[in-house]
Amino acid sequence: NLDLIKFLNHDLFLDKFEINTQIYYNKNHEKFANDFLKENNINYKKFIIIHPTNNKSCKNIKFNNYVDIIKVILKNFDDTFIIISGILKDKEICESIIKEVNNKRVISFINEKNILYFTALIHKCTIFIGTSTGPLHIASALKKNLIGIYSIQIPTTPKRWGAFDNNKAKYILLEKEKNKGLYFNDFDDNHINEIIDIMKNII
Repeated sequence: NLDLIKFLNHDLFLDKFEINTQIYYNKNHEKFANDFLKENNINYKKFIIIHPTNNKSCKNIKFNNYVDIIKVILKNFDDTFIIISGILKDKEICESIIKEVNNKRVISFINEKNILYFTALIHKCTIFIGTSTGPLHIASALKKNLIGIYSIQIPTTPKRWGAFDNNKAKYILLEKEKNKGLYFNDFDDNHINEIIDIMKNII
C-alpha cells in the first residue's frame, strides 16, 4: 500500500512519509504482564506466544495443525513454555487446544482488557507465532522474533501484509495452489520442521 502511495505522488511521499511504529504502554500494563507470568510460574523463563485465531481476516491453519506444532515444540524445547492467546470469543478454541495437548507448560491468555495489556505480554515473549492479524503486527512493531504463517497467493503475501520494518520476521509460506476455503490445506510436517529450525536459531 505504501508502494502505491509512493507511485501516485513520489515527491509528497518523500516529504511526508515517516516510519514510527513504536507502541507505548504504561507501568500498569507491564505489572499486569509480570503478575500473569508470575502466577503461572513463567517469570524469568522463555515462553512462546501462539495466536491461533484471526477473526477470518485471512486464511489459517487448522486446529489440529496448531496442536501438532505445539507438541513438536514441547518435544524439542524442554525448558520453554507456550501461551495460547486470544480474546474472549476465542476462549473455547484456546482451551480446546490446551486440553488436546495436555501439558503443564501450555497455558492460555484470554485478553479481556484493552490491547495494551496484551502488548506488554507480547513484549516479554521469546517468539510470537501466528497468521497476519493484529497481535502479529504488534509483535513486529515491538521488534520481536516472530514466525508468520502466510499465503504465497496475491494479495495476501508477506510482501504486502507481512511484518513491517522487522528483519527478525520469518515466514511459513503456504497455498501453492489457490483454494477458496478459510483454511490452508497444504500444511504438513515439513512446515512444522521449518518452524522448529527457525526456533533453534533463536532460542
